[in-house]
Amino acid sequence: MSNPIQQNVAERTLCIILEGIYECLWEMLDEVILQMEVHGIGTHSASRGGRPWYNIPAVQLTCRI
Repeated sequence: MSNPIQQNVAERTLCIILEGIYECLWEMLDEVILQMEVHGIGTHSASRGGRPWYNIPAVQLTCRI
């Protein structure tokens, strides 16, 4: 059995790494959406506060830790 302190440090390190990956994915998504808007892909919807609506399942846009 591993040392509880070492295990805690490893878990926290993994969490920090995953949070960094998660943030990078959101930044990449923002860039993809911006490029889609620039190229006129998608339609604007008043129900989304003027943000474009894309026919992409939410599971493809989110990453849950």
